[in-house]
Amino acid sequence: MWEPQDGSQIDILETRLWLREAFLGGSRGGGKTDVMLADYAADVKEWGSAWKGVLFRKTYSQFAEIVDRSKEMFADILGADPAKCYNNTNMLWRFPNGAKLQFFHMKDDSDADKHLGLQYTWIGWDELPHWDSDHPYKRVMACLRSTKKGIPLRVRATGNPGGPGLGWIKKRFKIPNDVRERIGPLVEEEVEVKGKKFMTNRMFIRSTTDENQIMLDAQEDYYGTLHTATEGNDQLAKAWIDGDFNVFFGKFFTTYDESIHVIDTASVLPNGVVPNNWRLYGCFDYGEVSPSAFYLLAVDQHKTVYVVGEYYQGGKYPDAYAGDILDTVKHNPYTKGRRPEKIFSDTSIFSQRATSTAGSREKFVSDILRVNTGLNFVEGNKHRLNGWRLMKNKLAWETELDQLGRSTGKFKRTPSLYIGSDCLRLIDEIENAVHAGGEDNPKEDMDTKGGDHGLDALRYGLMGVFGGREPDPEPEDSRLTMGMVKRYQKKGWGNKSVMIDGSSHHRNVISFDELIDKAT
Repeated sequence: MWEPQDGSQIDILETRLWLREAFLGGSRGGGKTDVMLADYAADVKEWGSAWKGVLFRKTYSQFAEIVDRSKEMFADILGADPAKCYNNTNMLWRFPNGAKLQFFHMKDDSDADKHLGLQYTWIGWDELPHWDSDHPYKRVMACLRSTKKGIPLRVRATGNPGGPGLGWIKKRFKIPNDVRERIGPLVEEEVEVKGKKFMTNRMFIRSTTDENQIMLDAQEDYYGTLHTATEGNDQLAKAWIDGDFNVFFGKFFTTYDESIHVIDTASVLPNGVVPNNWRLYGCFDYGEVSPSAFYLLAVDQHKTVYVVGEYYQGGKYPDAYAGDILDTVKHNPYTKGRRPEKIFSDTSIFSQRATSTAGSREKFVSDILRVNTGLNFVEGNKHRLNGWRLMKNKLAWETELDQLGRSTGKFKRTPSLYIGSDCLRLIDEIENAVHAGGEDNPKEDMDTKGGDHGLDALRYGLMGVFGGREPDPEPEDSRLTMGMVKRYQKKGWGNKSVMIDGSSHHRNVISFDELIDKAT
């Protein structure tokens, strides 16, 4: 008869009477799917027809293995005959006492709406990180109810490190960064509905391959198999073998480090304000149902970019966005209302008709934004791969190494892109962005299923500011050369005053004689 093995399988089964939500995650081969099926089966006999479960997977094809395993386990644990109790057409288990378990593939977030109005006492999510947003998870939570007093309503989910949804899962379940921590903190929330307060809770439980002794006894070389499958990919090895959710496989911006790139803007800027000789730009990604994202970018004389303002909102129309963006510009504490020179924008706003009021339907979105704000919205460069390369290059950093190859803690190369700590949505997106493609076949582009509106806006901004490429590094010796002097002379400037130092943010006016003196 099936029995839980020591470790996470026993841990999660012991929470079934008091823990509302649990996420069981970790390395491959830890027996996560087994224990989730067992968790459902634990209450079949006691609650009978009142025990109604649903188990979600992202696609239909992914159910084959879990269906086969359920037939083995339910026959073992419950004595259920799959030929009599399981309907292949409807993917439904119906036990002799009336208990039910429905397998349901949820490809799109909108599929969650198909369950509204239904009642479940147990909800399961196999490989939860495959869902890029928490919308379906929270939506189906409304179905977790029963008229039977005392029934242990609960949600159980499993997953490995990786996938577009790992960001929101890490936040919701407070997954510890240290792989040695088996149990995450108990997250408790007080919810108030119609004047009544309710408590709900959730927890992360780590699963490890070592716990699955039955499998390891049967396949002693399993770890070797995993190591071979990772093909030298360190991130993949940490995900599959170590179950490390901190460095999850597929992370798109691998050099991003919150402790380095996120800044306290007021303390970093001179006197807490963007200097007048710095350039100021905006960038904008447009959405009506989906969010619109707007950012202010300050660029210093060394071509370092500081993201100093964020507006992120969805569900509005162009005229409403225009008012909000203008307020963001006027009331930014670091720019003191200074207007950006240009706002590099989603090209769709220059061809998309507005859908708000009857009077504006014949106007392009860009027209409404320009008229209502007085700001200079220009078309951004939407080349995705070049944009991501530029962003990664500006995030890149490197420390000096000692003779033993260890970091000295001193920067050999510093980043040239920093994000203000109050730009919360951008920080969230950049931290949780993953590669498109699968775990073992990542693509060069970013997965667009996760939140990317802020990143798209920033990409337009960087491509606009730098003309689609990283600026050439400044020479260490910035003194003028005689060659430069001769070029100035050829232009017929003679002894007239001229402007040098081509950086538009800082220009000096000197005489030709002074120019000669400065030349090497």
